[in-house]
Amino acid sequence: MFALLDAYLDGFDQDDADVAWLAKRLTTASKSWPWRGTDPWPARIKAFELLTPSKAPGRLAAAVLGGKGDFRSILDEAGLTTEGRRIGGLGLAGFTAACETVRKLKAAQAVAAQERLIEWSGGSGTLAYPKAWPQFAGALFEPWGASEPARAHKTLIVDKAVAHAGDPRINRARWRPVEEVAGDAYAIILRWLTEASVRQFFDIVNETMTDRPDMWADRRKFWTRYLDADMISAAWVAFGSDGAARADRAAQRTGDKSLSMFGRLASGSGRSSQHAALIMKIGDLTIAEWSHNGKWNIWGRNDPKHPVLFRHNSRRLPDYDSSELMRAPTSGSHTTWWQSRVADIIKNETGLRP
Repeated sequence: MFALLDAYLDGFDQDDADVAWLAKRLTTASKSWPWRGTDPWPARIKAFELLTPSKAPGRLAAAVLGGKGDFRSILDEAGLTTEGRRIGGLGLAGFTAACETVRKLKAAQAVAAQERLIEWSGGSGTLAYPKAWPQFAGALFEPWGASEPARAHKTLIVDKAVAHAGDPRINRARWRPVEEVAGDAYAIILRWLTEASVRQFFDIVNETMTDRPDMWADRRKFWTRYLDADMISAAWVAFGSDGAARADRAAQRTGDKSLSMFGRLASGSGRSSQHAALIMKIGDLTIAEWSHNGKWNIWGRNDPKHPVLFRHNSRRLPDYDSSELMRAPTSGSHTTWWQSRVADIIKNETGLRP
């Protein structure tokens, strides 16, 4: 009896005919089994409806999400008493059911449930239930489709997702199942990372633009309007060595690992260590906005020389030669009326204007 119960929990699949057959056999056997008074199984079977495959995952999910203290003690109560059994069939089904529950929550009501789900998922490391990755990503991001979480909570959920699958801008293949099953979740994390890149660019460069803060404020205001209007579909920063060091320190100081995701500029081409470039996608256009006395540069979709976003390496080697981000077919300095000229180009080419 006990060996069959263990096999049932390990191989659990609520859609499997053999599991359904075994559940019926165990239900019949449990009614006549000579349980001892200290046996926990009768209470487990009743409390979690373990032998009803359609209900057991939901019961387990509700118990963990609504419970207090160590989630493992709740899994123990359900008979998942070893690490191997906790990540077995019923553990996976219960975790997946919990993900589906959290996906339906909205904004602040999801915070506690997401924190609990992250604990269950394996803490800060790799996801304990990789087969549930798309549903887990949905649970992390879909509740935030219409609002923003507090910074600390946003960092928590982004870091958990990136710890398992990497940055979605770089590790596209690992995120493709999320695109297919939880497309809104994929769109939300990309939006957050795009916003983080744009704001990081202006924040870091602002630390070094002491000679013309007014000029820099104008550029921040101009591009932030496109960002706030959700017209920047992707963004990536390429920092010189000074900006890269500042960004790394900011990531360490805040604990926000997304701040350490950027490209690095090679020296030369008249660029200093403080120079940086913000590479953006707006409609079909690729735009590189340079810091300091650099120019704005715009490439069309069909231009084979338009720069590629999301170059990054972990060895701290250059990802971009500065010349790649300059000398676009359409470019200009930040002189009088530059905002109107750039806005008109974007409007004429894409139809977009904030």
